[in-house]
Formats: sequence, structure tokens, C-alpha cells
Amino acid sequence: MDPTEITSLAGEWQNHGVHIRDSNKAGNVTCLQNRVVWTAPRVVSLKMNFDGACDVKNGVCGLGMVFRDHQGLLKGALAVPQVGNIPPRSVEALALLHGLRFAIHVGFSNLEVEGDALSVINTQHDSSDDLSFEGHIIDEVKFLVKSFPIRSCHFVKREGNKVAHRLAKEALNVSQPLLCLESGPSWLHQFVSVDFHCEV
Repeated sequence: MDPTEITSLAGEWQNHGVHIRDSNKAGNVTCLQNRVVWTAPRVVSLKMNFDGACDVKNGVCGLGMVFRDHQGLLKGALAVPQVGNIPPRSVEALALLHGLRFAIHVGFSNLEVEGDALSVINTQHDSSDDLSFEGHIIDEVKFLVKSFPIRSCHFVKREGNKVAHRLAKEALNVSQPLLCLESGPSWLHQFVSVDFHCEV
């Protein structure tokens, strides 16, 4: 990544509420201390981050999911549009469900799951049936989670979920799902790279 790309990305991240700065004259990007960042999974695992976005005015929602390994490398990603004004919690649950279905379909295993939807994350630690509006989605998620030999489901603040959030926003502007396996658009690889190298 040349210095021009780094400068451009820095400005873009600032617009998303992320503050980055050059650490030295060579232009290496580092992150400010004492803030939430994405952390890599264990060596044997992949981490899936998920997020949802809603555009009530235009009646569309977006699902964003990204899979990365312990080196921060992109292994898969999805940006899936959904038509309709769906409740935010349902959108988050759908993002988690679509991500798990994708993981099973392509053969990802040893999965760690992370998202910024606390109420959805909490349902994964509750063995009772979910009687909420999106309970059928939550129950399918619980069933699918059992398919993975190593599984964990953790809450992370938005700052640690930036790439999934960016994909969810992207899904609001596309008519067809964006599906990636290892390769993907350059902007996605750049976002993933910046996110990983902002570990502190």
C-alpha cells in the first residue's frame, strides 16, 4: 500500500469515527491507545464479525459479515441487501444467520463469532426458546452454532466491528449480494488491512 492510499484510507476511517495517525516518517499507520480494536482469533480458528444496517427512508436493510484468520487475512465476506423495514434486532439476527449458513456452505469450521448487537449475542448464552419477534431466526442460529467444533460468541463495541459495519452499509446500495472468498474488491482488502494493523 503506497503512502497515497494510506492517506486516503486514514481520511475515510476518520469519517467513520475512527482516529488514526502516522506513527513515523515512513507513514506507518497506528491507532490511538485506549480504544476498542478488532482482535485476531486463535490460530486454529476463523473469526466471523457480523452487523446489520437499516435505511428506513428507502425501506431497505443490509447484512454485513466478514471472516478473517489469525493473521487478519480476509477469508470470506458478504454484503446482503434485504428489502423492507425490518426491525433492527431482526436485521442483526439475520446477519448472524446468513454468516453461519455461508460458513457451513463453504466449509469454514472452528468459528469464533463477534458482533455489536448485545441482545442478539446474549441469546446465544440462553438455552431457552426465544419467544421474540425474531425468535425463529435466533433458534435456527442456536442450532447452526452446534455445527462448529470450536465456537464462541462475543459482544464487541462498534469500534471493533468496523469491517462488518462497512459491509452492512455497502449492502444498502447494491441490488445483488456481494459474496467473496479470499479475494474481493480492493476497498474491502484495504479496510481489512487497516483494521488488522490498528491492533494495539
